[in-house]
Amino acid sequence: MSVYTRGSRKCDLDSMTPALAQALRQWAEDLGLAAVLESAVAGCETVSERRHAAGVFGRMQSLPRRVECGALLTPQWLVWATLADDAEPRVIGVRLLDFDVVDYRTTDEYRRMLDNGLQVSGCIGDDAEPASCFIGLGEDPPGVAFKEKVLAAWSTAREAAS
Repeated sequence: MSVYTRGSRKCDLDSMTPALAQALRQWAEDLGLAAVLESAVAGCETVSERRHAAGVFGRMQSLPRRVECGALLTPQWLVWATLADDAEPRVIGVRLLDFDVVDYRTTDEYRRMLDNGLQVSGCIGDDAEPASCFIGLGEDPPGVAFKEKVLAAWSTAREAAS
């Protein structure tokens, strides 16, 4: 069972929580990638609430009580902003060709920490260090639909490149 209760909803940039939408817009502006956001084919916002006291594992990782995540999918990019508790939003954008994207339930980590979402792996950040990120999604229809769209877009991008 996940440490979090998650609920997802379909959205676009204009209907996303303002702080998340602004963070995504700023990311795109800073990198000269405004056209990336304009080409979004799917969007999802997920609110994750911690179910109970964090326990030893949660305290070791400083798990936040509430996390909001707004994600946009384009034919070439997956971009998401995360807002944990009262922290400033953080944005990560990955080109689908440069990263592996899998259903979290197919990973080894799933056996240790049951959850639902996407595992994104590749070289992230300015230092291009290998890393992986988890994007939590609700097990509701909007969360499932977004996950399926991302996985299909990733497969399509990979097939087109080969």
